[in-house]
Amino acid sequence: MDLQARKYQLIQALINTTNENLVAKMENLLRKQDVDFWHELSAERQNIINEGIEQLDNGLGIPHQTVVSELKNNLNS
Repeated sequence: MDLQARKYQLIQALINTTNENLVAKMENLLRKQDVDFWHELSAERQNIINEGIEQLDNGLGIPHQTVVSELKNNLNS
């Protein structure tokens, strides 16, 4: 079934439903789809993320495998 047919079926199901809770959930889902999570973050969290990106850009990152190994070693100690 192609995307257009699936969307039509969803619309038809929504039209036929009497479940107000389902309609509210669909409304919330569609509203959240348009929101960029970045704007929901506090300024402090945005700054922390930007600092991390800057550190990575400057070659100051720690490889994932190194972090995993250190965590395993610390848990086993």
